[in-house]
Amino acid sequence: MKPVARLTIAIWLTAALFASAANATDLVAVQQGLAARGYEVGGIDGVIGPRTRAAIRAFEMDHDLPVTGDVSDALLRKLAPPRRLDPIVLRPPNPAVLQGPDRQPKIVIKEPKIGPSPAPSPPAATYQNRNWLVRDLDEAGQPFGTAFAIFLEADGKIAGPRFSRQMRWREEDGALLVSYENAVGMRIERRGRLVDADRIAGEAVGPDDNIWRWIAEAKRAD
Repeated sequence: MKPVARLTIAIWLTAALFASAANATDLVAVQQGLAARGYEVGGIDGVIGPRTRAAIRAFEMDHDLPVTGDVSDALLRKLAPPRRLDPIVLRPPNPAVLQGPDRQPKIVIKEPKIGPSPAPSPPAATYQNRNWLVRDLDEAGQPFGTAFAIFLEADGKIAGPRFSRQMRWREEDGALLVSYENAVGMRIERRGRLVDADRIAGEAVGPDDNIWRWIAEAKRAD
């Protein structure tokens, strides 16, 4: 016999032996499964005899399987024991965890702070509808000339001195602007700002662009 033929026979015999061993293992499992379910197999020996075939056919008929009397994958799956699942152990919760201070809801109630109401802000100082006593100042800051009183009306007119019909005033960017001709016909422009609630300070421009300082103080009503 040629070496190649001998090798082929050896491989075939080895495969047959493994198949036979596998079949015997399956047969033992089938016989055990059938016997456990009350089917008569004649003995658990791994050999498929008449009783084992009869038991297989009976099982196949009872479970709607194709009736063959042989070991099949469908038969093995049907006879396979159910998979055992590990039991789920439910442990009671730890009371210390549930009832601990860290697990309790924290409710914070903020009490409103009640304090004295803030004092209302004083009304903003204005030029309008007030009596002002106007004084001119020399270079040393001392009053000179004659002081005169004016009342700034809402429509831009000025009441007070005898030449007041020619006087006009307006507010521009927070500054007071007064323009008029005095008693001797000199054109004068005054510009000033509030330095506090009752005092105005500014500069005046007269003929020939003469410039001097002036102040005005609010006169309180008696």
